[in-house]
Amino acid sequence: MRGTSPLLALVSVVLLGSALAGCASRKTSMYDHEDFDESSTYSRSYAAPAGIACESARRTLLSQGYVITKASPDVIDGRKSFQQTAEAHVEIEFHIVCAPDSADGASSTVFVNAVQDRYTLKKTASAASLGVSVLGSVSMPFGTSDDSMVKVGSETIAAPRFYNGFFGLLEQYLAPMQGRAAAQAAEAAAAAQKSAAAKSAAQKAADPKSVELKSTESKPAESRPVDLKPVEPAAAEAKAAEFKAAESKAAESKAIEPKAADVPAAPATDGPAPN
Repeated sequence: MRGTSPLLALVSVVLLGSALAGCASRKTSMYDHEDFDESSTYSRSYAAPAGIACESARRTLLSQGYVITKASPDVIDGRKSFQQTAEAHVEIEFHIVCAPDSADGASSTVFVNAVQDRYTLKKTASAASLGVSVLGSVSMPFGTSDDSMVKVGSETIAAPRFYNGFFGLLEQYLAPMQGRAAAQAAEAAAAAQKSAAAKSAAQKAADPKSVELKSTESKPAESRPVDLKPVEPAAAEAKAAEFKAAESKAAESKAIEPKAADVPAAPATDGPAPN
């Protein structure tokens, strides 16, 4: 028993080390944090067309010093640079999409995401060489250095406070634009009504008879109310008596008339009728 205990202890230590190494190498994937739950961090809905919403977003970025790299009625891209230190550089890039929510386009949703790119300064030194025919290539002590910015990281900004500030400023630009759009729609409707009235007046002046005929045909025929006078009971009884008297008189006259079968027929003669 005493000879086997060190071996068992060594095997236990090896197995435990392997288990710890496996746990240490198992890292959490980034997609484990993606829940795809209902969140308003990256989107807002507005009672405005997509074009007006995107125009408000464009003005929001311009007011904060962003350079617009793409602008269309439903997509806006903007970029802004930050120099934190002499050797560190940061850029924030906005990507905005405005999607209509209704068939008439009266409402829309603005989707926004911002990406932060980090750059660092990379220096590359190079020594100058001088070629000599006898000695060959000889390196000199002086040289040059090339500096370049290298991208070292990129991350989507997920802070709700950051997007709340963006949407708050967007709404300040959106409110007056909605008022101007409503005023323009009212002016267009008034102009259309005025044009229709002018066209109707011109047609009436050109041919007033046809216009009057059309207007008469378009109007429905007026129904006049029937004046029903009440019938007095005495007059009704008198008319009924007159009707009965006329009916009985007609029956008597029919009874007095002889029937065609009761009248004797004239005798037939072979010769001519006497003079």
